[in-house]
Amino acid sequence: MSHSHTHDHDHDHDHSGLFHTHAPAGKMKQAFFLAMIILVAELIFGLISNSLALLADAWHMATDVLAIGLSWYALVQAKKPANRYMTFGYERAGILAAAVNGLTLVLITIWILYSAVTRLMIPSPFMGLGCLSVRVLV
Repeated sequence: MSHSHTHDHDHDHDHSGLFHTHAPAGKMKQAFFLAMIILVAELIFGLISNSLALLADAWHMATDVLAIGLSWYALVQAKKPANRYMTFGYERAGILAAAVNGLTLVLITIWILYSAVTRLMIPSPFMGLGCLSVRVLV
């Protein structure tokens, strides 16, 4: 028995490229700057209050900012057409962005683990009010 099936893809965009996203560059730009504001707030209050939790979350936000920024860059690059030097076009920018983001996450995880073990061995005071205030604000 044969079975026929048709598939209607009812939306406007091109599936010919490898780097495929529904995210418009404008939304990526907004997300980038919003994440940057949160990163700066957590970094400032983390340093003031000496809170490893806030500093670790600031590093996490740094990876988010990096990932969004690289994705935004890759999205813009992927729109460029292929040329003599870039025969596959610029779509591999998305793959490179993902690789850089993954490496950054590994390095920051190592830093957080090192800092946590160091603080377990040599405890240091922190200001709970600073942590609370940034959690309320962000």
